[in-house]
Amino acid sequence: MQARSTPMLIDHNTKYKKFKEIILRFRPRYIFFSKAINTFLFDGYKRKDLVGEGNLYEIKKKTSYSINKDLFLLLSTSGSTGSAKLVKLTRENITSNTKNIIEYLSLKEKDRTVTNLPFNYAYGLSVINTHLQSNAQLIISDKSVIDNSLIDLVNKNNISNFNGVPSTYDLLFNLRLENHYLRSTRFLSQAGGALKKITFDSISKYTKKQGKDFFIMYGQTEASPRMAYYLVEDKEYKEGIIGKPIKGGRLLIKDNKNKIIKEPNKIGRIFYYGPNIFSGYANNSKHLKNQRKRNYLNTGDIGKFDVEGNYYISGRSSRYIKIEDKRISLDELENLISEKNKDVVCTFKEKKIIVWYTDYNLDLKKTYMKIKENTSVGKRNFIFRFIEEFPKNSSGKVLFKELKL
Repeated sequence: MQARSTPMLIDHNTKYKKFKEIILRFRPRYIFFSKAINTFLFDGYKRKDLVGEGNLYEIKKKTSYSINKDLFLLLSTSGSTGSAKLVKLTRENITSNTKNIIEYLSLKEKDRTVTNLPFNYAYGLSVINTHLQSNAQLIISDKSVIDNSLIDLVNKNNISNFNGVPSTYDLLFNLRLENHYLRSTRFLSQAGGALKKITFDSISKYTKKQGKDFFIMYGQTEASPRMAYYLVEDKEYKEGIIGKPIKGGRLLIKDNKNKIIKEPNKIGRIFYYGPNIFSGYANNSKHLKNQRKRNYLNTGDIGKFDVEGNYYISGRSSRYIKIEDKRISLDELENLISEKNKDVVCTFKEKKIIVWYTDYNLDLKKTYMKIKENTSVGKRNFIFRFIEEFPKNSSGKVLFKELKL
């Protein structure tokens, strides 16, 4: 930020073909690889000497396109791999959101965490930004939480907070690693989608017993990324709760006619207003010149608010389907069917609900009976498919478009 440069952070799992497409569209002046590679297969770039690990390449012929002075950062949405559609974030977006997160988490110089989330993922990057801004400490690692070297590192360096997505906490509690990572923490934070009830119960039981705070947070890359947070104080599982807007932000629920819903517990579309809203998408270098300040963000989520002013997510608008004249949420269906160590993913194609599962031992008869009892959707509308593993991005979210029959 001090250098006034405009970085573009690309997931290291991005396929070569997609990565090349991004480079050709944007023609960055420099390309940095964190790990050494033998060859660089793009014309027009030359290797530069760089002290330390990694490879740096500089473009041979300088590009002539303009970059808006307010544009600070380019991130792919939700840390997803392979997309040339990038979110444009400004200095104000990042600084305002960083300040608000520091405030509600009460981050101080004495705090310390580990970078167990990818930094090209907006949530992972916000963890880094807030700790740097607080003069707090970061244990730098790109290892998985199940990697013994990271477990040893955390055991030797007491961390004051731990931050993860649902799949992170699934791993911690399924593999009984919670005492390694959470023993010395004063708070835990979770974002990146809804927790399963069984995982929520495990976290809640642990934090209550150990006297730790547990924050559920809601955000999107387009909001730099945080929009709302909720400090869990009840033992009761409140499905989809995201709490209240961050300082300076505002959430509204609107109906299909774009009218604001003012009554509690009525489902509608969720909109966010605040200084951390992005200034558009960039598909190529021509889109870096102009900035368009946005007044609101249509989150694409469906939800409600209660009498206490807490907001809830019911699911993505794109994840609601209509079948046999019944409106079904695929997210709710997944939560209904999933059991401990038996995750499922639901998609919809050609008027059929496809239930993807990774466990050979999943009792399909029992699973369908659970569906029948709760949805009354006929068996003929379902297809069950085994898959070795779910395709996921770097933040642990399922890539639905890659699930093909």
